[in-house]
Amino acid sequence: MAMPSDTLAGPISASAAGAPPAPPAPGVSASSRAEVLTPAERRVALALAEAALPSLASLGGRMPGGSEATVARLDALLSKLGEPAARAARAGLWAAELWSVPRHGGRLSALPLDRRIRAVEAWGESPSRHERWALRALLTLVKSAHFDHPETYAHVGCAYAPSGPKVVERAAWRSQVTDGAAVTEDLELACEVVVIGTGAGGAAAAYELARRGRAVLLLEDGAFTTRADFDGRPTTAYKNMYLGLGSTVAFGNVAAPVMAGRGVGGSTTVNSGTCYRAPDATLARWGEEHGLTMLAAEHLSPYYERVESMLQVEVAPRAYLGGSARVIARGAERLGLAHGPLMRNAPGCDGQGLCCFGCPTGAKRSTDVSYVPEALKRGAELVTGARVQRVNVRDGRARGVTARLASGRTLEVRAEAVIVAAGTLQTPMLLADSGLCGRSGMLGKNLSIHPATKVMALFDETIDMSRGIPQSYAIDQYADEGLMFEGASAPLDVAAIAMPWVGRRFMEVVERYANLASFGLMIQDTSRGQVRRGPGGSPLITYDLNEHDLRRMQRGIEVLSDVFLRAGAERVLPMAHGCEEIRSQADLDRLRRMRLRAGDFEVTAYHPLGTCRMGTDPRRSCVGPDNEAHDVSGLFVTDGSAVPSSLGRNPQMTIMALALRAAEQLDGRLDRLGPVSPSRAAGEAGRVLAFEETMAGTFQRVGEATRRPISFSLRARSGPLTELARTTRVAIDGEVLAEGYGARCPLEGTLELDLLGAGELRYDFTFVANDGERARFLGKKTVRVAALAHTMTHLPAVLQDARGVTVATCEVVFDLRRDLAAFLRTFRLTAA
Repeated sequence: MAMPSDTLAGPISASAAGAPPAPPAPGVSASSRAEVLTPAERRVALALAEAALPSLASLGGRMPGGSEATVARLDALLSKLGEPAARAARAGLWAAELWSVPRHGGRLSALPLDRRIRAVEAWGESPSRHERWALRALLTLVKSAHFDHPETYAHVGCAYAPSGPKVVERAAWRSQVTDGAAVTEDLELACEVVVIGTGAGGAAAAYELARRGRAVLLLEDGAFTTRADFDGRPTTAYKNMYLGLGSTVAFGNVAAPVMAGRGVGGSTTVNSGTCYRAPDATLARWGEEHGLTMLAAEHLSPYYERVESMLQVEVAPRAYLGGSARVIARGAERLGLAHGPLMRNAPGCDGQGLCCFGCPTGAKRSTDVSYVPEALKRGAELVTGARVQRVNVRDGRARGVTARLASGRTLEVRAEAVIVAAGTLQTPMLLADSGLCGRSGMLGKNLSIHPATKVMALFDETIDMSRGIPQSYAIDQYADEGLMFEGASAPLDVAAIAMPWVGRRFMEVVERYANLASFGLMIQDTSRGQVRRGPGGSPLITYDLNEHDLRRMQRGIEVLSDVFLRAGAERVLPMAHGCEEIRSQADLDRLRRMRLRAGDFEVTAYHPLGTCRMGTDPRRSCVGPDNEAHDVSGLFVTDGSAVPSSLGRNPQMTIMALALRAAEQLDGRLDRLGPVSPSRAAGEAGRVLAFEETMAGTFQRVGEATRRPISFSLRARSGPLTELARTTRVAIDGEVLAEGYGARCPLEGTLELDLLGAGELRYDFTFVANDGERARFLGKKTVRVAALAHTMTHLPAVLQDARGVTVATCEVVFDLRRDLAAFLRTFRLTAA
């Protein structure tokens, strides 16, 4: 690897990544810094804090209620998080102040306390999910400021700060780390392989290539934090180690925070350390649906074994399973459900409960303490504070990247191959900005998130979620059905934020934090979303929970509620609007009779996957079976975005296994990568046909007399025109809406334009129906010159189930008068 020694004092690592600034001391006074909130805004904040977090002192409560101290800490928190958070808070406070006027006859800050409490409690129970989401967003900051303090922790008998030594010896390999913020001149570097991202996929690939003697340069947008920097405070972690301050949200019929890491180690630094292999059935389905038979369980097993060895995977020790695991085991045993400790990558863990905010002891083998150091020991180099702006392509082949350093300087990297592993949310945006991987139309689509929720319960025994492994235990009875239950313990302030409640009821529950248990569930989703670049460059994520996944989520909270009841819970608290609490089997039966809507759930997401998915068909995928892009040589994608579908298990080991395999494939080809062939170069420089079409009509299920409406909108995109002339086939994607069968379901497939041969237009696409099963639409226009208008606009078709059995007949029509002009405007020839 060549690099200019005159720019940096020493090799590329004259200075290690700087530590993040220390957080303000708890209770820091506003007089010691400039105040963020104006006096008027502080009055509104106080009014809201007093109402949402009322003191229960008159009822014997010990937990302090919202007060001036809360507002002072809120101001300090906003100063710490920065101006974007402050702007959002100001807007939210004024919205709350004015929201009260038409509903309660006055500004929020002017209402007497009792009326104010009732007003905010009513807001929290609003039938409008959007109103509830708005309050939750604003109170996230207020609750964090109030409960993230030694005083509140002391009231529930919990330790506030992590224990253990903070001195970290400086290892020799740190000399190969450069802090981009310290670079004062533009840089030009050369290497064999440049790797963008240091999370599960980037770090594993970099290690494997460095182990094989390749010159590897790792680029990381964030900083290199160590346990010396971890203060155990969630707000510090959100600022320094999470994408978008931990506030990246997928919007649709749910509002789901999507948690993703930022900094060396990526999401592995802030995950719970749970280690699973992908289910054999999922890998087999990849073979059936995406042609990935080479990724069957027996083929991936050797790579999993290597990952497990590096991460030192072992069963969570019983001494640190925690109180929630204890009661879950008791309830699951009484119900006869399969349960047990999880496999984790944290040998020597002492159960401080802070896995998601930086392991305070370094026991968790995230990539910042495993694959990254091991790669650096083998000669790799790392630049932190380096935001890659584009992948550079020459002659149809990825040849390097351009990055912006934290200092404002530019970094140009020349390489023989490029690995993109910026994460499922960031990778498609970078590739789109670079004009790459877009031929199939799938880039940024196919997003699965493992939608998750939790159930809490109060016991008359000590639980203390602040001690023990947060995710130590599982119920896997229903794993084959795509329903997985895992631990979800949280510190006091995080647990308070997770509760969707406000007012007296909320404070009563928080008061008993030591008796509170929490357990989570996640869905192997059939729903799909999309990510694109939004305002300010942040990911804009859309995601709707389909009916099948919605029903599984409701079933999940029913199962967990039953487990808690059987374990002896006094009160079970489902995170679902309209289901306040469960104290008996009769209450549980009422929940089972309810038909909850998507917006009723408190959904979170921790495992985004699939936005640059792998497959053998370039028309339906972005990268091939070896993780190399279909449409440009030497470009590999090795993060979660390449994973073809939802796993139903925590994905870090699968991402690492696929990355090791991809690096192995790349190493075997690297010396043979020559100039791109003329035929391929010509193809890359060719032009493609693109257009859009909308059709609507009716369908009739087999055995039914009723015809129901169906419609679809699709986008079509061909390969190079020379290829289209040979195959007559274009790739399509879009959405289908079939009443009672599929609601806004993403579709994908092909359209065959065989007009000159058989005189036919053949539509063949699949989608996931409301029942979670894959459905297939097969339609054919047989074009006749004598009836050209009719045969070109009428499409008879059938719907088939996953077994190929016809379940409905369809008649859909292109509205010539209404849609022809718009349809013709969509036709275009674009560069490949």
